[in-house]
This record gives sequence, structure tokens and C-alpha cells, in this order.
Amino acid sequence: MHGQIGEDRIVISVGRVMTCVLGMIVQREREIRNFVKTKYYKINRRFW
Repeated sequence: MHGQIGEDRIVISVGRVMTCVLGMIVQREREIRNFVKTKYYKINRRFW
């Protein structure tokens, strides 16, 4: 496995299956980094 580091990208030569898995990992990492916290409210009510 060979890697080359670019400005904001890393190119890695891997097999066909690993390419798909790596793509999913990269996509998830981008979602995590772009996550924005949002306030939410929870209603708790007990009925007797």
C-alpha cells in the first residue's frame, strides 16, 4: 500500500473492496467534522 500526501488529500493505492470501505470511512469522517450541535428539548411526563 503506497500513499502520497497532497495539499488536502491523500491518495492511497488499495484493492477494489478497500477502495469502497475507505470511501465510506472518508465520508463518515467528513460528516463528523461538519457536525453542528443543535439544542433540543425533551418532555418527560408521568401519568398516574
